[in-house]
Amino acid sequence: MTHPREAAVALIVDPAFGDRLDSVAEPLSVWIADTPANRTAAERLRTRGARDITTFQVDQHATPETWCIRIIDVIELHHFPSFGEPCAASVRVTGAAPTPEVRAAFSACGLTEIEAFADGFRASTHRSAD
Repeated sequence: MTHPREAAVALIVDPAFGDRLDSVAEPLSVWIADTPANRTAAERLRTRGARDITTFQVDQHATPETWCIRIIDVIELHHFPSFGEPCAASVRVTGAAPTPEVRAAFSACGLTEIEAFADGFRASTHRSAD
């Protein structure tokens, strides 16, 4: 069972995710790499009233794994409780592999449990509400 303050965030670093954004935009807070295909999809959904979609600038010459490493601190700041509040946090990453460097960056934010998928991974932590 998760704590009521569970934070579920989608981090999309697939540069061509585009129209697939429709399937994740409403149930989750979404952070998506600002590429032409992704920006078009995000703007279209925002005009329809979708909320909680954040595009973030990326270095087109860097890898999606690097994009994850560079944005996870910002996501943590915006979505996860601070000051020792208990929570269960989860970030579903699409478009990157959980390389050792990515795992280290997520671990530094307390997201130490990694479950790999064909198209990415989920990073989570479960803190007890003791």
